[in-house]
Amino acid sequence: MLLERKQTGLPDANDWSDFGKRFLLVFGSLFFLAGVIFFFAFNWNGLHRYSKLILVSFGLLAVNIAYTRDFTKHWIRELLGVLAFFFVGQILLVFGQIYQTGANAYDLFFGWAVFSALLVSISGSPVVWFLWILLLNITFDLYWEQVLAFSPPLWAIYLALIFNLAALSAYEFWIRFKTKGERSAWFAPTILVIALGWLNFGSNRTLFFLFEDKVESVYLLITVVSLAGLYSFYRFFIYDLACLSFTLLSALIFVFSLYIKYLTNEAIGDFFLGFFIIIGLTTGMVVHLLQIRKEHSGEETK
Repeated sequence: MLLERKQTGLPDANDWSDFGKRFLLVFGSLFFLAGVIFFFAFNWNGLHRYSKLILVSFGLLAVNIAYTRDFTKHWIRELLGVLAFFFVGQILLVFGQIYQTGANAYDLFFGWAVFSALLVSISGSPVVWFLWILLLNITFDLYWEQVLAFSPPLWAIYLALIFNLAALSAYEFWIRFKTKGERSAWFAPTILVIALGWLNFGSNRTLFFLFEDKVESVYLLITVVSLAGLYSFYRFFIYDLACLSFTLLSALIFVFSLYIKYLTNEAIGDFFLGFFIIIGLTTGMVVHLLQIRKEHSGEETK
């Protein structure tokens, strides 16, 4: 895969050669995309609107034709899939700039997510899937900023959490039971960080800006169940130390938010006590993670 490391030992000459090829091709692709963007920006007034659309469409067509070739290294096809994904956004950007289809940025990102869904579904690339999920999160965030005036309802925040957890669960179960292929080392922790960001944002809004006790209890229960479920899943079902670390860190933030909400009276002693609580919980979390790592490393050596 494109962003995976195949072994944990010291790299040899072949590993460095493979890394160099990936590095040059990835940065060459980034420079190519930047060149396309700056080309249109510099020559915008000198190009006819049909010329703009035809040029960027030919770029997308060329990338898709190259994508259909049978490459010996699978990560080259992944890279071409990423290029095709960005070209879809480029076409929509050029089209929207020509015909002024809307003033809201979330329209562009939502359309990008919709029109790239087929590409994402057939690519099978964790990189493309991550970009698509990130695109949907950006769409929601922009919609919140431009339409909801920075005050999304709590149900919308937890809906974003559920979407990211559903995408993460679908990936984990697909790898485990359907394909039984190589699991990406970075995809699950990255999506989990996004999901936990929504979780902490929602729980803090629940604690400090919601004054309905019954509704608050429901959202806090969802937070506790989500954290407990993620911890159990990544400890007993699929072992992932990075996901466990992020989950426990999110739980630590949640516990400290509860302490600030219910146990502090803005006294200096309360803040000092909170400081020692954080140190104690962090130390316990690190010791616990080291113990889990030791248990699993012992199983791997047997």
